[in-house]
Amino acid sequence: LAALELALLALPPETKRYYLEACVRCPAEVTDEHKAAFLETEQLDPHLAALRLCTYWSVRVSTFGEQLAYLPMTLSGAMRQDV
Repeated sequence: LAALELALLALPPETKRYYLEACVRCPAEVTDEHKAAFLETEQLDPHLAALRLCTYWSVRVSTFGEQLAYLPMTLSGAMRQDV
């Protein structure tokens, strides 16, 4: 996970904008367990995992909007309007 953190630090601010916002607004959604899943998906390549993690948050914001994107992905959270 330390290598992933270093890879995240190396990314340009505009690339990690939504990820950094998630760290502030919903730290429970950006846990070490969550980060480890991205590392595993990218076969332990920290740079690719960092890019995927930032892309995940960018897509989440573009899909749900800034108000809902940082809520948990539950029926009472970000998807409450779909119920």
